[in-house]
Amino acid sequence: MKHTFVSKILAVFMAVALFAAILPQVVSADGTVPTFTFKAVKAGETVTVTGANFPKNVDFIVRMDKFGNLAVNGTEVGRINSGSGSFEATFNIPVALKNETTLAMRFDGTGGWYSYNWFTNKTSGSTSSPTATPAPGSGSTSTKPYIDVIGVVKNQSVTLQAGRFPANQTFSIRVGPFKYLFKKYVSAGTINS
Repeated sequence: MKHTFVSKILAVFMAVALFAAILPQVVSADGTVPTFTFKAVKAGETVTVTGANFPKNVDFIVRMDKFGNLAVNGTEVGRINSGSGSFEATFNIPVALKNETTLAMRFDGTGGWYSYNWFTNKTSGSTSSPTATPAPGSGSTSTKPYIDVIGVVKNQSVTLQAGRFPANQTFSIRVGPFKYLFKKYVSAGTINS
């Protein structure tokens, strides 16, 4: 009886360990999430990003694609090692995507790590302009509102930093799986800017 109980515990432990090993790692042990923001965009040519909270010394493949699919299986635009976990890098925008208004960008790392974001490549009047408006983000020179994820406690909470919202406005906060694109999101409350 004792052996059976220990065998079952060992089997469950091994199953949990195997399951944990194949899950994507999106949150580090200290609860930080690897993120990157857009520092500069040269419309149709290059984008410069600043990464933070990445796992140390992990190799990442960098991809871009049209907005809407998180750049999963997008065009590879480079490779980078995360070094100390913070970095700045510039990547060329693929010729096939240079005229797209909004682009998704993704970092896929060894061990299941990943991070994605999106940026405005071209605005309606920027076809002759050498520089587009960077996507929302704390490092952006844009006047558009932005929201950055700065912390996650898995299955409990998300800490956000936001800016450039109109003053004294009440906003509804809704959350849900990205694949539904806000259609089936549930209310998480309201906040006044």
